[in-house]
Amino acid sequence: MFLKLWNLNRILRATIIGWRVLIDRIPTKKNLAKRGVKVANRLCDLCKEEDETTRHLFFECKIVKDLWY
Repeated sequence: MFLKLWNLNRILRATIIGWRVLIDRIPTKKNLAKRGVKVANRLCDLCKEEDETTRHLFFECKIVKDLWY
């Protein structure tokens, strides 16, 4: 019984993250700066080439692409 609940929790978390990606509510550096949080720089910490946006972080960053593949 416990394992079934744990798996449901994992699916729920993945669904929530997916939804937040779709509506651009991931706390990326660009989104934080847009909300008034002081950020030292907006560059992606992984590749250091482009602004850290939701799109870049999950789909465009060359480091992340390697992880997906």
